Amino acid sequence: MVTALAVTASVVGPSSPAWAKSYDWSRVEWSELSYRASKMGVGINSNVALSKISADKAAAALVKPAEGTALVLEGPESLLMTMHTKGSG
Repeated sequence: MVTALAVTASVVGPSSPAWAKSYDWSRVEWSELSYRASKMGVGINSNVALSKISADKAAAALVKPAEGTALVLEGPESLLMTMHTKGSG
């Protein structure tokens, strides 16, 4: 399973939590996390990667809502979080 999300660095709107509006996203020091778990012959591996992308690229990747108002990207770049999960057993 692969999931990609354009998140938080520039997606701040009226309904965003207060911490998202004031958090300094440049302080995020990690770029990749890996998790592994196994028990009784069944295992799962998950990798999470975080990278910066341009706001134009993020806006093109966001799903347009069928109704209502979409959040507006604010700023020149966004954070892209990609998750890869694989199970075995």
